[in-house]
Amino acid sequence: MGAQLGGVLLRLPVRAVDILVRGRMTIEAWDDIHRARDWGTCPEPAMARFAKRRFPRGAFVLDVGCGVGAQSYWLAESGYDVWAVDASPVAISRIRQRTPMLRTAVSDACDLRMFPDDHFDAVIDVCCLQHVGAISKALAEIGRVLRPGGWLFSMAAAWDHAPEALEGFARRLMWESIDKVYKLPWVAEIVTAKASHTDGPLTIAHWLIEARKHAHAD
Repeated sequence: MGAQLGGVLLRLPVRAVDILVRGRMTIEAWDDIHRARDWGTCPEPAMARFAKRRFPRGAFVLDVGCGVGAQSYWLAESGYDVWAVDASPVAISRIRQRTPMLRTAVSDACDLRMFPDDHFDAVIDVCCLQHVGAISKALAEIGRVLRPGGWLFSMAAAWDHAPEALEGFARRLMWESIDKVYKLPWVAEIVTAKASHTDGPLTIAHWLIEARKHAHAD
């Protein structure tokens, strides 16, 4: 069973395909996906560039919606102090088996109560928040756990994952949503860009958002 995405057939379990196509992702569907696919250990290039540019090695980083840990693995190997969380128990089980030295937890992006206020230097989101229905609640939690002056990196896939979705009318609609969603009271600065990369036969387009939390002096 598969689903057509950007011209490529994704081979996923029936339940995951059915929910993915209808836009109603559940924990059970994500469990199916994480059982079926190996997300690898290579980081998203834009995330890696962000990390190197925005904070030094040793910085305290939270990877929200970590999946089976490609971003977390790279961050830890690169000298960052990492916590990896995901709402999928299967994802966290797999990351613990492969990378037991990482600190991990089953946790929803909308409920990060296990972490105190002003805790992380940076929060990483690689295509997690785009699947969260209560994204404003998730962003409020992220703002709470970020230290003053800390940065959020968020990657959101364009509609249909196609580069042309970043142009014209679709681009304007996407940006209006981003502009509304990410410009929150805790955000002092926001930087956006667009990027495309090739994953096998599929070219995937993304919006890249970097948001800095107000420092106490702001």
